[in-house]
Amino acid sequence: MLGIYSSGLTLLTLGIKISRPAAAAIDGVILTIGTIWVVFFSQSFLGPFQSFLITLGVPLASWAGILIADIFTRTKD
Repeated sequence: MLGIYSSGLTLLTLGIKISRPAAAAIDGVILTIGTIWVVFFSQSFLGPFQSFLITLGVPLASWAGILIADIFTRTKD
């Protein structure tokens, strides 16, 4: 439940003008549909799982690179 509530907050940061509980509900519906698709309609689990990891990994890797560059360029606290 906390994960859905937090990812609903992500929808709000994307600029969607709805209430926070409504954003959590929309995100819950999206996650439920995605889960049903992977479990019942996907040919294999590995393909969608790898796509999920790539989708998650690329922004995290770029964020980590920016964070490391920021840490190394700072000279004062």
